[in-house]
Amino acid sequence: MIRKLVVLLALAGLFGVWAFGDILFPRAPVPAGQAKVGDGDTLTIAGKNIRIYGVDAPEYAQICQSSKGERWPCGKVARQKLVSIIGGQNVSCEGKAVDTYGRTVATCSTPSVPDIGLAIVESGLAENGVDGREGPYAVSESLAQVEKTGIWSGPFVSPADWRKANPREDAARPKSEGTS
Repeated sequence: MIRKLVVLLALAGLFGVWAFGDILFPRAPVPAGQAKVGDGDTLTIAGKNIRIYGVDAPEYAQICQSSKGERWPCGKVARQKLVSIIGGQNVSCEGKAVDTYGRTVATCSTPSVPDIGLAIVESGLAENGVDGREGPYAVSESLAQVEKTGIWSGPFVSPADWRKANPREDAARPKSEGTS
């Protein structure tokens, strides 16, 4: 009887933490405003670095290959696409975690784009998920693959594998410059 009571109390406690987690453990606030784009999945808003949740875009210096074997600067193209998606609008983000580089990992939106991560995956310029972990945009990634859009137009090295082969200190990355 006591064992059942302890189990029930433990379950009730877990449910309480789940149901009221945002109140009990508030997330660090993420500023809203004009975003500076670093690369295809990284923003800076009011000096705070933000990594877009659930996506992995080519690194700025990364080169991809078309189906005809032509090399193209997929990292630069992904960055420019993110600038285009944001379109100079204010960006709002909801923080989810902090990554190993100290960036806030967040879902972000603009008044006209409800999910920036979804938009960059739909454009074919980012993978669903990060470092081999599944993200929330599997269907959109599959459609981009079938349509051979963006990075899916030919063979490419996944951004995670590219980072392993090109450590961060050696990667030519732009500073987040200018407003998106």
